[in-house]
Amino acid sequence: MNKGDWNICRERLGHFYGQVDLVCDGYRVTLRLERTGTMKLGIMVYVNGRFEPKWLFEESEEGRRFLPVRRYHLWNSKNRTAFKKMSRKTLRLLKIDPDIMGESKGHCWGSFARMKAHFCKHNKSIEIAKAEEATIREEGRA
Repeated sequence: MNKGDWNICRERLGHFYGQVDLVCDGYRVTLRLERTGTMKLGIMVYVNGRFEPKWLFEESEEGRRFLPVRRYHLWNSKNRTAFKKMSRKTLRLLKIDPDIMGESKGHCWGSFARMKAHFCKHNKSIEIAKAEEATIREEGRA
């Protein structure tokens, strides 16, 4: 996809329940702006017309290619600060790593730019679906 196609996708997803259909390496991907929480919107990803919760918890190709990865500290900042004041020997004896990070997959994207970067990194071929191209061309003429 070129820059103009991505701009069209961003514009379409700027409206509530806006939708864009893509074909990414043979997967049919539907992006839709939906309500994800109280007063929050996010871009939901449907692969081949569905969203499987198992993609969040198990290793899967769909989850790796299309869902966001969230990284977080396992210890809060107060505990991390306290651990860093301890000696390394004490931390080794307690088997504590104050900087250990956790990772989980999210169910939706909060940022179009991050979604675009992730899709470009994990997919070789990204195209707007044929039905979408015809609609985009008609809008361009009007």
